[in-house]
Amino acid sequence: MPSNDEQWDDLMGAFYDDDDLGAEDDDDLAGDDDDDEMGRKRRRRRRSRGRRPSAVKVVSKLPLGLGTASFTNASTSTAFTFSAEPQRTIKLERLVADIRRSAGAASIQVLITDIKVGQDSQLAGAGAIAADIFAPNAVRTGLRGSVAGPGLSVTVTGNISALPAVGESVDIALVMLGDAKL
Repeated sequence: MPSNDEQWDDLMGAFYDDDDLGAEDDDDLAGDDDDDEMGRKRRRRRRSRGRRPSAVKVVSKLPLGLGTASFTNASTSTAFTFSAEPQRTIKLERLVADIRRSAGAASIQVLITDIKVGQDSQLAGAGAIAADIFAPNAVRTGLRGSVAGPGLSVTVTGNISALPAVGESVDIALVMLGDAKL
């Protein structure tokens, strides 16, 4: 009857092949078929090398707040620029635009003209995009953005189609989501 160690080795052997064990060439595996105690210890040591936890942890969908803007009839411009500098390395995957319009400003469009990481545009071409496609409940609006990190700003520029009438407003809040390394 096989010992507990042998049963463990047989079970783990079903999940790992020689490449997973950290063996660099066939000579490193010499003696692995030996039934002696040293052969079992070598196999266990090699198998444990393939299971070390990674020192870098990736957290999925960490937010990067870009800011807010409010437009009223007293605003001096229809243009906006949101910018943030991440404190951790983040791969940008989604822009979320929360846009609130008062009843009288419902027809005012919010347009995004560029999304940049550093100096690199994240859009396929020039032209404005309606920010409503990045609504919080939007589906399949992901980006394949660049990796941003400390010292590299993420910038979203755009404009609204017109200033709101007296007593009306358009409020915009932007957040980028992405996988971040901790």
